[in-house]
Amino acid sequence: MKSKRVLKVFIMLAAVSGLMWIQSCLTAKQESGSQQIIITNPEGKGFIFELDFQKGKSHHYPLMAAWVEDIQGNYLQTLYVARSVAKGEYDHADASTGKWSSGTLIRPATLPYWAHKYNTIAKNTETYPSPQHPVPDVYSGATPTGNFTLNSKSDKPLTAPFRVWFEINQFFDFNHFWTNSSYPEDKEYKTSGQPALIYASDIIYPGSLPAELNLRLIGHSHYSGQDGGLYISLETITSAKNIVSTISIKIRK
Repeated sequence: MKSKRVLKVFIMLAAVSGLMWIQSCLTAKQESGSQQIIITNPEGKGFIFELDFQKGKSHHYPLMAAWVEDIQGNYLQTLYVARSVAKGEYDHADASTGKWSSGTLIRPATLPYWAHKYNTIAKNTETYPSPQHPVPDVYSGATPTGNFTLNSKSDKPLTAPFRVWFEINQFFDFNHFWTNSSYPEDKEYKTSGQPALIYASDIIYPGSLPAELNLRLIGHSHYSGQDGGLYISLETITSAKNIVSTISIKIRK
């Protein structure tokens, strides 16, 4: 009799465990397929931008920015930038030692191409946003953890051709070329690794809207943010190319 009760308990536990496993699989599947919605600049008077981001297999909480430039490369407006970059405040930072604890920290290696472009308009004494000179809240948002759609607007209608740009970077993203022993004297590189990658759309003509385009990988930023250059050589970039699966943009009036 006792052995039968033990067997029944075992069967019940096995059934419960099985149901919990199935539920966890379904939940994981739902989470992996979910699409986060980010809204910025809702009161903008210009064009409507809908950016769709699909993560790649190497995606692990990267930081990113999206913005608009004219075809001469002049910065026009930020559509989105991660709030930690926008404010110079990270959940894992330490301004005095560079170690990972909550606090204020300016990290030039994070999104240097966007930062240098942004500062042509902001004209701050420092290139990178800080608690004293943050990016306005209307253009920033929480860091998405997976796939997301960004809904944004330009401040005003754009009258000349333009492009949409996107920069993305992931901490501690080392590979066989960008190793943790490269540039030992450069403290900004130590938590970086492979540099931020830069994506851009083809030219968008205001008279041809609505339009839908894919953004293509075209280069990378300086490995520690010492300048705002666009480096087109991608031979040394490996896993970082797989942070992103696809980025597409829809623009309408």
